Amino acid sequence: MSKFRLKKLLKRDNSFRYFAKEDMKYLWAAYKKDGLPALPENLNKEEFTDLVTEFLSGFSEVFIIESPTIRGKIPVAIITTLVTSRTEPNVDWFPWASNRNKLEAAAYFLSKMRKRPILIWANKETTPYFTRLAQYGVLRRIGKAHKFVDGQDQMIFQTRSY
Repeated sequence: MSKFRLKKLLKRDNSFRYFAKEDMKYLWAAYKKDGLPALPENLNKEEFTDLVTEFLSGFSEVFIIESPTIRGKIPVAIITTLVTSRTEPNVDWFPWASNRNKLEAAAYFLSKMRKRPILIWANKETTPYFTRLAQYGVLRRIGKAHKFVDGQDQMIFQTRSY
């Protein structure tokens, strides 16, 4: 049986940074590939930019995760966070993000942000993903909320501070 090693998972060149205006082209590309389903369909570029700018202004922090892909190191996700006494991130993966990108980038982000108290609510579909991240040691499962969101149970994960 192999051991899950965070050091090995983080060997590739992942990074994250604050969202900048220049990143709008990646959001536009994701929108055109139906990668942002929460937005209305058939927006032109100007309407899209106005809507996204207004939407992102409602968050405490907005990050872009960059990861190595076939096309070089490019953004693969946008993370919006609400910061109160804890940080609650929401990640929207772009359509070109591979499963490997998702695992490595999330592990990198959580390992770098581990000094903050981060809470993650996972539904039935996303629980295995966060359980895998917990096996690498960047998260721990702290409980279950019964019928919490839309009548579904939610698993609660928290960052591990070292």
